[in-house]
Order: sequence, then C-alpha cells, then structure tokens
Amino acid sequence: MSLSCTKRMSDIRELLISTDRPIWISHFSGDAHPSKLFEGVKFRLDILLAGKKSESSIMSSQYIKWFALEREHLFYKITYALVPAKISHLGLFPKTGSRTATEILTRILKKEPLQKSFDIRGPKIYVHRVLTMYVKCFNFIPYFKNDVDGIKKSEDYKPYVVKDDYYAQVILSVVNSTTFFYYYITYGDCFHCGKDFVNSFPAGMNIVDGRLGKKLQKIGDNLMKDMKKNAVRRIARSKKTGQVEYDEFWPKYSKPIIDDIDIALAAHYGFNEEELDFLINYDFKYRMGIS
Repeated sequence: MSLSCTKRMSDIRELLISTDRPIWISHFSGDAHPSKLFEGVKFRLDILLAGKKSESSIMSSQYIKWFALEREHLFYKITYALVPAKISHLGLFPKTGSRTATEILTRILKKEPLQKSFDIRGPKIYVHRVLTMYVKCFNFIPYFKNDVDGIKKSEDYKPYVVKDDYYAQVILSVVNSTTFFYYYITYGDCFHCGKDFVNSFPAGMNIVDGRLGKKLQKIGDNLMKDMKKNAVRRIARSKKTGQVEYDEFWPKYSKPIIDDIDIALAAHYGFNEEELDFLINYDFKYRMGIS
C-alpha cells in the first residue's frame, strides 16, 4: 500500500497523475483481522490498473476489508470514485470509493491542522502509534510494566503537549472520533499512525471554543472513565524484558460514547445526515467484530 500513502513513493504518484491514462487503484486490507488477500502475504496491498491512452484520471476504491467467508464475493464489494484535486492532501492518494466519502473529505480539509492546538509546555495526551480498528488516545499513561524497566510508559504511546487540561479533554475527544479514524484510514497506511497524521488532521482552531468545546470536554471525560472501566490487565512474556504486564483497552465497548463525539463534530464540519451516518457506521461489523 506504500504506493498510495508513503512519502518515498511520491515520485511515482506524480508520474501517475501526469500520465494520459485513466488509473484505477484498489486498496486491500492485509491482516488476518478480519482477513488477507493472499496466504503467506501479510501486507496491505494496492492493485493498480491502467487504461488506454485518453484523458488522465485517478479512480480510487475504498479501503476494503472482508471476513474469510466473504472472500468469494470480494470483488463485488469494490467501488471507485474519481479523486478530485480538492481532496489532495499531503501528496497522498486517498482511499475513497464513493461520492459520500469525497464530500466528507472535502468538508474536513477546509479546517486548520490540529498541530496549531499543540504547545511546548503543559499536560500531555498519549496516542497509540498502531491503529487498526480504533484510535486509542488518553490523558493518562496506560499501565505498563516489565521485569527490566519496572513501571514505565510503553513506547507505543506517543506524547503530544497541549495548553491545559481543558484542551487535553477536547483534543483527545477529537482524536478518538471516527471522523479522525476515517481521515487516517483514508490517507494513512492503516497501521502506523505517526505524528504527521495527528499533527495534520484538519480540526480547526475553534474546536476548543464555546459550546462545542465544552461538549467535547464532557464527552472526553466520559470516554476516559469508560475506557478505564473496560480495560483488562494482561500478562505476557518477552525474551528481552521478561514478564510484561499492561492494560489492554477495548474501544468497541465505548462506541456509543465515540458516536457522541462524531455527532458533536458533525455541525463543526457541516456534515449532512447521510455523511454522519456514513461515519458512525463506517466498517461497523469489522470494528465491532460482528461476523
């Protein structure tokens, strides 16, 4: 999938844009959860098809997931949408597949990047760098301990400094939203959520203001309490660090609270009813584990 979403492939993307051929790109999940395209190949994949010389265009599919039992119908699930210049972002090819997806991205990209809400001093929020079905963003350090280092912060959680505790609650709500999740899945590699994507997320400087900010603060507080309540303490062993204890979080059990965040964000971005429904139900059966 590096063709669509990594900096090192930017020259190839520019070449494809400049060619006088129609291009179709399909984007496939590469993990056993829920399923992968080829046995023995655990990679997310782009498959590119080019037509005869004519007018240049890029047609992109959605990010395609499937359960093993759905495999024989896999290609019937693929839909494509034209990638217009207005959803060009970070020089990447978005995974869209529908007019609704294109409109959602158009609305999101009008806002200023979240990076402008971060600071150099203040409290921190912590975002897990591995993102598959949900974002995990907290205003506390999740429990992690091993025999070598004792209690410490897991290296999988990356810190972001914000102005104050109020900002922390508001911004963690935004980052835990399906709106952010969909943005990342659309432009990212669907696994490693680096700082570039968190910093670049178009949230808007007024996200913390007025009634919206207060509402997101309250929802964020509820979400943190619910995530802690549903956490499970796990024990594993590592050759390097011995016994490892850590808290495992289950965001799917907090999905109704996450939905409240997206409902609050709908007015901020100007989503209509169809677009909000698309986001709330995005990949619902895979994210909730419903086969």
